Amino acid sequence: MKRSTLDYLQRVSFMIPVLLIIAVFVAYPFLSSIYYSFTDWNGISKPNFIGLLNYRNLLKDMTFLHSLRNILFFTLGTILLINPLSLMLALILNSKIKGRSLLRTLFYLPSIISLIVISNIWVIILSYDGLMNKLISLVGLDSLQTDWLGDFDKTPWVLLFIILWQGVGNSAVFYIAGLQSVPAELYEAADIDGVGKWSRFSRITFPLLMPAVTIVTFFNLSGTLKLFDLPLIMTKGGPSDVTLTPTMLIYNQAFQYNASGYATTTGVFLLLIIFAVSALQLWLTRSREVEM
Repeated sequence: MKRSTLDYLQRVSFMIPVLLIIAVFVAYPFLSSIYYSFTDWNGISKPNFIGLLNYRNLLKDMTFLHSLRNILFFTLGTILLINPLSLMLALILNSKIKGRSLLRTLFYLPSIISLIVISNIWVIILSYDGLMNKLISLVGLDSLQTDWLGDFDKTPWVLLFIILWQGVGNSAVFYIAGLQSVPAELYEAADIDGVGKWSRFSRITFPLLMPAVTIVTFFNLSGTLKLFDLPLIMTKGGPSDVTLTPTMLIYNQAFQYNASGYATTTGVFLLLIIFAVSALQLWLTRSREVEM
């Protein structure tokens, strides 16, 4: 046997364990989910094939449509706010300020803490008898006390604030890396030409930051569309399903109502939404990237 053939077989042999793991834990569950989405199945007994009935029911399911509306609010809010906030934070933390390293650590810290821990901490702070209302009462502003996690109008904004608080530091890291990759020669040339600060940012810095914008937007977009831990622990989807997300609905369908087939349908439909939105976002942002 030739040496090249032996080398090829050796490389393939190293790939086989990985391919088996992918086949067993990724490919098979994925293909099974597609099949189960066309069945009436409780997760235990033999599935009963019913064709497109689950998908037709899902498109008329008001609870599912409400969950899509809720996740649209969280996703748009996150994308529209986290990019400018994290970019401004990155510009500050990339400048020559005292304690820059400590500030970077403090802002990044929330992103490495488990969302379960974060959720429980904020429940302690924001529950009706929690620290927030006690602090408001302490300064004599009792009229401002409210049920932060049980108010139909305020609760979605409270969760959006926590999502931003938890994610801004992580997004800023990508922007800091992008800022440090911009060649200093471009800024020197701009100074020689007398270019102002805003023109330097809009014509040099921001165009070269577009790869970072692509990454930050993609991670936050896909992550928010799969939002689960935060609303589950803090509000359980309430009040009146105003914070119910599609992933929470999948959980309820599978484990509370024993409708695993229908839950799988919801999951497949959500996967298609995430894929379509992410592909559109990547196309839009990558088309605006420039090469250095």
